[in-house]
Amino acid sequence: MKNNILNKCIRYLSFCSFFLLLYGCSNDDNGTIEVESEISTPSGTISFTINNSAVNKETILNLENGDFLEQMEVTGPVAIAEHREHTYLFRENSLVKQDGNGNLIWEKTYPEDELNPFEIFRSNTVFEEQAVFFSYSRLDTFTFERTHFLECVSLVDGGTIWIKNVSGETFPSLVNGRLLALTYPNGNSPVNFAYLDKENGSTTFEKTYEERIDPSNLTIDRNTILVSSWGDRVFALNTMLNEEWSFETGAENVQNGIIARNQLIFPSRDRNVYALDKETGSLYWQSALEIPNSKGFHTHNDISYVLQKNEDKVIVFKIDNEDGTLQTRTELQLSNPENSIYTAFFEDYMVLANPTNDVRVSIRLIYLPSAQVLWQTDSVGIGTRNLQIKIQLDQ
Repeated sequence: MKNNILNKCIRYLSFCSFFLLLYGCSNDDNGTIEVESEISTPSGTISFTINNSAVNKETILNLENGDFLEQMEVTGPVAIAEHREHTYLFRENSLVKQDGNGNLIWEKTYPEDELNPFEIFRSNTVFEEQAVFFSYSRLDTFTFERTHFLECVSLVDGGTIWIKNVSGETFPSLVNGRLLALTYPNGNSPVNFAYLDKENGSTTFEKTYEERIDPSNLTIDRNTILVSSWGDRVFALNTMLNEEWSFETGAENVQNGIIARNQLIFPSRDRNVYALDKETGSLYWQSALEIPNSKGFHTHNDISYVLQKNEDKVIVFKIDNEDGTLQTRTELQLSNPENSIYTAFFEDYMVLANPTNDVRVSIRLIYLPSAQVLWQTDSVGIGTRNLQIKIQLDQ
């Protein structure tokens, strides 16, 4: 009798366990069962820095839930760079180094001159172990001509190691430990590639390309320089600046490629995403998009995500890096389709900001694998012009 009761109890508990298992699972499109797990929201902060002639301020939100934390005024237009647990602030006429807690380590200030104002180009910056290389210009307000410079500054004390006068806006990069400077006089002029001595800035080797190239669209992979031209091709240069391979697409390729394993992956204005063998330039796959322009591109865990804005919505394409298969296509409604969108990517997440008017922004944190909105906060009064987004994860 006792054994019968015990057996019935065991069968009942087994049935309940099976029912609970089914309740906690869902079927995918192929009929397989996948256990649903709760998406973990990362902890940290998001800072939104706005820099223009009217507003210079930084707003900080909680990354975990979007809650407002603080807002502060910043001195003049500022751009932010992170290097080895330190923060560097690039202002119009100064460079500031801070520790991880925001404490001042040093500040390098350039003399203010209303007739010849400074403009530091934050995007034209590369860090080495004990130095930072960056470019800036001075504007002659009478002739409206700019004088351009490339400078090497010590990360230890902010002292100038050397300054080089250059013929136009210059983009420094490190190629296998060597300093490569690309000078870009204007939109229609040839681009000059030059290797510089890191100790004194002297030119050791240079080569000019007549083809129109955006120097900001370079991808450096050890001994290879991968270039996206304003024409319809992507090509690779070796360390001697000789062309190794070339691949033609159907339109301009104006976005940086991303190296993922042995592939160079990039979206093109011909409405395709391409994956090339980074060593030979041969095509692995191409995947079709819907419109020419992509507003964001990110690769993580063998998946590529392409963001496109189409009328009143944003479309997130999830593409398998192995064969280019489109896994999902998700639409997200915009708060104000007439305004621009700003994005920042990290790991499996994307921050999407869409201004709703001149001073307020709608912000969403999105988990990319499922394109799920984890939180959304509207009408955050942070401004809209020259918006920069910085994500700081908790250690």
